[in-house]
Amino acid sequence: MLQAFDKDVKFSALPLLNFKYMVTDQFEARLGLELYKSSQRLNGDMQSSNMSGDPITLPYKTINSSSNAFFYPGFAYHFSSKNILDIYVGAEIPLSEQTGVTIYSPASGKPDGFVVASRTVVSVAAATQGTVDIYMYQSSDSGDEMLAEWRSQTGLLFTRVTGVDYSTLTYGSMKSVYASALKNVNVPDIRTDDLIIVGTETGPLLAIKVMGVYDEYGTENDRCVLNIKYPVL
Repeated sequence: MLQAFDKDVKFSALPLLNFKYMVTDQFEARLGLELYKSSQRLNGDMQSSNMSGDPITLPYKTINSSSNAFFYPGFAYHFSSKNILDIYVGAEIPLSEQTGVTIYSPASGKPDGFVVASRTVVSVAAATQGTVDIYMYQSSDSGDEMLAEWRSQTGLLFTRVTGVDYSTLTYGSMKSVYASALKNVNVPDIRTDDLIIVGTETGPLLAIKVMGVYDEYGTENDRCVLNIKYPVL
């Protein structure tokens, strides 16, 4: 169990880039792009036991980094094709993606949960009870095996979907798929390339693409690596 840790977060970003393309003299297509990267360092002590079963304290250190991209697709309609006085109306629907998110097995002693609001990984043992939106479940008799099952302390629901292209997923298609899908309080046997939509009774909050599931020898590096898309409303 992780007893205490210090958190150091580094953040770097590029300015918002806007691209515009005049489809016609009056119709304009737009795409905004914003990129940033964050890294989180956790340090502290972890309780474990030696071969004789005696309790020992081990140093704990891990660094988690993620890259994020915000996409702002939109359009604008220009009421006049002349440039003297240009009056137009438009709309944009922002989408964002967070890549390289890593959630570890609880037995690893590393961050094994995720909080949606802050978009950060957390240690379930160190977090306030009932605040972790997604966490890796581990039963008492699973031993070194990673069950690769997600649950929620905050009542979120999960649906695993097939036949949906994550790369072209929009908020509209996410809502449509989620509304008609069977929702569960857990999602077991998570595998690479799974697409899982997470939300509440009223609608989806995020879509997760599982980029890799790693159950290695021992428990230290058992993990799931994820890309996550959020609607930015």
